[in-house]
Amino acid sequence: MYYLNNKDQLNSLISELRQNIYLEDSFSLKPQKFRELTARCMGFKSYAALVANLEKPKFRFYLEEDTDENFHQKLCSSLNSEPYGRDISIDKIQFFYDAAVDKYSLWDEERNYESLVMASESL
Repeated sequence: MYYLNNKDQLNSLISELRQNIYLEDSFSLKPQKFRELTARCMGFKSYAALVANLEKPKFRFYLEEDTDENFHQKLCSSLNSEPYGRDISIDKIQFFYDAAVDKYSLWDEERNYESLVMASESL
């Protein structure tokens, strides 16, 4: 399970995912369009709404298997339909997403920190 705690993590994820899709399929969406598309696939009305929720102290957007699978399906479906009309498989989307998540060690550091905080709170 990974948490998106801030805008930097979100932008890193989106940027890496966009770059991997470009390298594989030679298909490039403008960064802002891809941010909006990604936010909608994560269940938000816009990128701004997603960022606003990330900044709330009680909110954490976590990425786990159920959420991931739903996100992969939505992103794959969006890219394969009009106006984009690409032919990208859900397996590729999942691979690109996993690679983007795994690339950032900052996420692991924050997970370790959160584990310590949760453990201390339970004592």
